[in-house]
Amino acid sequence: MTSASLLQEEGSKQPVVVTVEARLLKKATFDKKFNALDQHKKIISMNDIVRALEGPLEDKKGIVKQIYKRVVFLLDENETEHCGYFCAKAQICEKMEFSADLLKGNIRCHGLE
Repeated sequence: MTSASLLQEEGSKQPVVVTVEARLLKKATFDKKFNALDQHKKIISMNDIVRALEGPLEDKKGIVKQIYKRVVFLLDENETEHCGYFCAKAQICEKMEFSADLLKGNIRCHGLE
């Protein structure tokens, strides 16, 4: 991956897609203590597993790798597109209570079966 496309909404009337070199993303600093609230007002933190509840990513699950301005950057290691990374607004996601099998691909979510 040499570059990534990011959706930038701040300071404009229309969302704008900008391309950023991958080396610049790796050097960006983020506050790892930063967190966001999901649709049920549960705190989402780094390495939590969340599921998108609406929109084009509905039912897609991933591990939180970054959080920035209430947007969660998620990794789904089973996906090949964009190296498995995708992002969603925290308020359309749900933090999942899970068993250890979830990380291995055997989805067994308590209350979501």
